[in-house]
Amino acid sequence: MRTSSINWYLTIISLSDTIILISAFFVLTLPRLGEFMELWNAVSLSVWMTTGVSLHRYAGVCFPFESISLLRPKKVRIFIGSILVFSIVFNSSRFFEVIVANNCYRTNIKHNIPVLMPTLLRVNEAYRTIFFGWAYTIAMFIIPFTVLIFVNTTVVSVIRKSNRLHHTQGTNPMSFKKSESKERQTTIMLVAIVIVFLACNVLAFVVNIMENLNFIGPLYNTLVWFNNLLVLVNASCNFLIYLIFSDKYRALLLYFVSGKCLVHERTLVLAEIV
Repeated sequence: MRTSSINWYLTIISLSDTIILISAFFVLTLPRLGEFMELWNAVSLSVWMTTGVSLHRYAGVCFPFESISLLRPKKVRIFIGSILVFSIVFNSSRFFEVIVANNCYRTNIKHNIPVLMPTLLRVNEAYRTIFFGWAYTIAMFIIPFTVLIFVNTTVVSVIRKSNRLHHTQGTNPMSFKKSESKERQTTIMLVAIVIVFLACNVLAFVVNIMENLNFIGPLYNTLVWFNNLLVLVNASCNFLIYLIFSDKYRALLLYFVSGKCLVHERTLVLAEIV
């Protein structure tokens, strides 16, 4: 796993998905603790790490010679670190949007629950316009969605053309077939991750636009609920995608869960996942 830079992206995506699911667990089951947990950093990290791995794949497929220098491990680590720092800094103001105003006794759980209220920052019209109206919409939706659609469409097109060319020329030795199969499988897995990501985050874009236009009402509240559900679905689906498309991931999972691996997969256990 450490030998493949793509796996670094997938590892961070998995960690951010885990943070999102843990945060949701506390919000839904332990609301007192959940009041103090923010998952926005993890959501932003997941969005931009998905974009980052797509750009990484785009560079490797569409610019194979330039990518030898461009995708050196040190540069990839710097790029991933930059995404992490950006996600934290971009969402830093959100920690100051609410405060605990009071404690309310809930008879159903027989315990005091903190009541939150927006701060002056959160209700400030300039802040709402700049952050939610422009910065958040551009950084979390417009740029990532545009980049993901463009680079993944291009990658799929380039690989299909390359496969047709090799089949036409008849240059298909066994080593090439294995390499081609691995290349195709990796591409399909990453494209599947992107498709699920886009499908689960389109509603978030709609909700964000509705909030910016002040279309607040029963429909908005319902869409927010479904949006939160889709965020959790997206955070849960990547695990299944890895299982479906990666033989090595399945072998590693079997090894770590049961301490055993199938005989024909034994050589895969210490290999990279993708």
